[in-house]
Amino acid sequence: MKKIILLCLITNFTFGQAVKEQLADSKIEKVTVFLSGASVMRSARVAVASGKTEIRFNRITPDLDVNSIQVKSEGDVAIQSVTHEKDFLGAKPSIAEITKLENQRETIQDKIAMDKSLLTVYKREEEMLIKNQLIVGQNTGLKAMDLKESVDFQRLRMTEVLAKQLELDKIIKKAEIEALKITNQIAQITGNRGEETSVVVVTVLSNNPTNVNFTLSYFVANTNWTPSYDLRVKDISKPLNLTFKANINQNSGEDWKDVKLSLSTGEPQKQGVPPVLYTWFLKEQIAVQQQALQNRARMNNRIDVDSNIKLSEVEKTAGWAGNLGADDGYGVVQTNYQQTAKSFDLPQPYTIKTGSENFQVELKPLEIPATYEYYVAPKYDKDAFLTAKIVDWEQYDLMAGTMKLYFEDTYLGDSYLNVNNQDTLSISLGRDKGVVVTRNKRTDFRKKQSLGSNKVDSRGYEIVVRNTKRQAINLTIEDQFPISKAKEIEVDDQEAEEAEINKETGKITWRLKLEPNKDKKLKHKFTVKSPKGMLLNLD
Repeated sequence: MKKIILLCLITNFTFGQAVKEQLADSKIEKVTVFLSGASVMRSARVAVASGKTEIRFNRITPDLDVNSIQVKSEGDVAIQSVTHEKDFLGAKPSIAEITKLENQRETIQDKIAMDKSLLTVYKREEEMLIKNQLIVGQNTGLKAMDLKESVDFQRLRMTEVLAKQLELDKIIKKAEIEALKITNQIAQITGNRGEETSVVVVTVLSNNPTNVNFTLSYFVANTNWTPSYDLRVKDISKPLNLTFKANINQNSGEDWKDVKLSLSTGEPQKQGVPPVLYTWFLKEQIAVQQQALQNRARMNNRIDVDSNIKLSEVEKTAGWAGNLGADDGYGVVQTNYQQTAKSFDLPQPYTIKTGSENFQVELKPLEIPATYEYYVAPKYDKDAFLTAKIVDWEQYDLMAGTMKLYFEDTYLGDSYLNVNNQDTLSISLGRDKGVVVTRNKRTDFRKKQSLGSNKVDSRGYEIVVRNTKRQAINLTIEDQFPISKAKEIEVDDQEAEEAEINKETGKITWRLKLEPNKDKKLKHKFTVKSPKGMLLNLD
């Protein structure tokens, strides 16, 4: 019974103590930037007195997510509560620091006042010497020797006086500059007044005075990073070089100075609850079905030329580099794999001011083995397009992003990498004028005949491909036969030597290896039987 009473007395005494309030500064040590948002970690070392203390960590961004605040301590204290406040008066400057600067400025200003007084004395002496020269000049009773001595003295003294004035002018101007610097420094320290900031208030309980290391972390939304690359191909006989870059947009409301950066593929703001799969009820949608059939018909008429169009554009390509190899001055990025995301710890600290857009973080390039192939569809575009194909690309931790393309030291433009659902990653490197392609109509197989109520048109084409490059190339060439969708139209005599023919789509494909400074002729032909008077586009 006595022990219980004693415990109650001690508890009542502890809670009856006055709560001490203490200001504490903290420093941003590490920032983890996500695809959307960032996690900021601050550290501080605080001397905590015994009893209950309310520690106010000030000068923190007002844009933080209040619900994300976490505080940890290393020391003999117990954290009782963590709260958040808005400070509309701005960060409170250090009184001791301002007092020290004001004392320095006052000392300099006193010295300036003293030098200005001395400068006034010398100017008065200058005026007096000028008056004495007038008096001596008017006094004709002086002997020649006395007159010479008087003039020499005044000249010598005037020289000294003017030199002293010039010296004092320089000293005063230099001191005024120093005083102005101190004034600007004081204004900078106190300049945050009137700006909104955050204060994290941590109430701790300690039995004895102690030094405590605190860690504060919180989430800010207006910050993100996007991956980007420089992709360079020097020679199609060598691997491609992929240089990783991360573009960071920093709008956290506070500057990051010499902080450790980690870039994460996570997205904390996205909902972490899986979706619910409801019953799927089918309803008749006649208009939608008709539209879908019309779209499919258009696609069939084009005979899969969408793939050609995509290649005639600069394909969108990019990615993220994972294990970057040996250190050659940049440092090595440490790749960490979590259950739902990857993070990349950068080896050196960075300073990024708030409001910075597209701040680039660069690392050294990867060398990635690739297979290079040329593609050309001369019916639509006579230029050959170089494509780099990468197998097992997942091992490089690639993800979608922007990219700048360079081929043979020539900038080809910006592109984008789509890595979704691809076994082999295909990257278009644009047009290569080193492969010359022509497609001409064959005069020996171009004729028109009448057959009763029908007509028969014969068409033939010759494709000539020449490799002007210094190395052999792999080349895919595509053309097409027409496909009939009407009973009265018949397509016959389809011939294409050394080619693969898709009967359903009419696509003709030649795959060949072409040696340097060699050419290859490819031919195909067909006939179309149709009613007289029916107009068909056969070219």
